[in-house]
Amino acid sequence: METPESIKLAEIHPFFALSPQARRGFQVKLAGAVILFNLLAIGLAVGLGWYGLPIFSLWISLSIIAPFFDVPSLIKQGQLRLYSSMFLIQHPEKDPVIMHGGTLLEYYFALDRSLPASQRTSWILLQYIRGLLAFLEDVDRKGWHSKKLKGTSYILNERTAQKIGLNPTKLDFGQTFILWFNLPNMMVAYSLSKGKLRFPPLWRVRSFEGNMLEISKNKARLELLAQGLERRLRKG
Repeated sequence: METPESIKLAEIHPFFALSPQARRGFQVKLAGAVILFNLLAIGLAVGLGWYGLPIFSLWISLSIIAPFFDVPSLIKQGQLRLYSSMFLIQHPEKDPVIMHGGTLLEYYFALDRSLPASQRTSWILLQYIRGLLAFLEDVDRKGWHSKKLKGTSYILNERTAQKIGLNPTKLDFGQTFILWFNLPNMMVAYSLSKGKLRFPPLWRVRSFEGNMLEISKNKARLELLAQGLERRLRKG
């Protein structure tokens, strides 16, 4: 039986609009493809003497496959909460609250690839802002104004971040390491956002932090930013 939470997820994210059987079927096929990929790598390693190849192929495949299993599991456990198709909050009940942009799961299932490549970044940023606005509704409803919001991103620039009440802070080493470790994953996601094979600009990674109360005061500005992005997308 569908719960209100599962219905809301289905409205936000195409993956969760699939039936449980379809979701499991997709994951089984993906796991099978990864196993085959690594068996081929082992075969090449044995045949050609490239014994480091299986380690390399395992790193690539695990990085790419992980979000398709981890994100649904963490959402089910309540450790991640989806507020838009490209905006997630980690441990929403804790302080500080950690925000995340979309993972490869979101880029694969939710990114509107009918958009020209030049507009996809605007669409992604619009989903960030819509997600943040939805999260701020929870902040108001649950009285979380004393909490802090933190995040690490290469998409969000300092100017936009400051407009919504987020200030640059010392680079979060843990989050930065995770981004670099997931380079294959990030490369596929970034290439989908650009419509061609591209290396993600991880040298632009920045960490941000802001007080929920101050961010909440910027709701009107966030709405204006969202409206501007919507107009840009309509104009094509």
